[in-house]
Amino acid sequence: MDSFGARLANARKAKGYTQEQLAELLAVSRTSIFRWESDKAMPDYGTIQQISRVLEYPFADQEFASQPVPVSPAESAMPAVPVLQAEPAPQTEADGQPAPMPTLSPAPKKHTKAWVIALSGLCLAVLCVLGVVFLLPKPSAEISVAPLSPVSYLISNDVFESGCGWDATFVFQNTSNVAFTPEMVVSMFYEGDRMDNKIVQTYDEIRPWMDGDQLTKDSTPLHLLYGTDQMYMTRIDVAIFGTDANGHYLRFGGTVELSQEWENQTAALE
Repeated sequence: MDSFGARLANARKAKGYTQEQLAELLAVSRTSIFRWESDKAMPDYGTIQQISRVLEYPFADQEFASQPVPVSPAESAMPAVPVLQAEPAPQTEADGQPAPMPTLSPAPKKHTKAWVIALSGLCLAVLCVLGVVFLLPKPSAEISVAPLSPVSYLISNDVFESGCGWDATFVFQNTSNVAFTPEMVVSMFYEGDRMDNKIVQTYDEIRPWMDGDQLTKDSTPLHLLYGTDQMYMTRIDVAIFGTDANGHYLRFGGTVELSQEWENQTAALE
């Protein structure tokens, strides 16, 4: 086998490098290249590996295959590099088949995030339901105000100064499931479109005629009687004002027409 110097010179020339060019690639002097190719000196193991890479020639394998690698003073000063132990070969069973690899149990999944999301969704749903409940309008009481007859005829009665007049009974009935507390009842007497008289009855005045403190669907309807002997009157309007159990202030009303005709022919002849 040719000497290292001869092989180095041949590999350098095969790559087309001069000694100066190779020296630049290896960051050494041209004199070092000359001494190596003349077998007057031998580069260290690290430099031989570098030469092998630059010239693409296996100097390191050929030169140190059968002999210990020389160590330069600089390399001997370097700290030792720990050697990684190779993994042991997989064990085999008695029949020669590879033993099954140990399996790792999957780590328990953390459901904290899922629970937080689910709880947040539930809270949001509850808030939405409550919001809808509170935003929905609460039902109001409904009070029917109507006379026993839509038309009142003239009657003869000693309670009237003139001996005749009209009287009309109004019925106040709660037709809803919401209780209603009256504040007052106002009756208005009209001649055509002109209001001639108005009477206001407070809660204390109408309370004796009520079945309880409030008008409810199950309570007996309130009956109030109104009359007049002013012969020019044409109608009576009655309105009830109050507050229901849901806090609504409400007004309900009814009307009765006053007819100039007598209720019966006998009264008219008298």
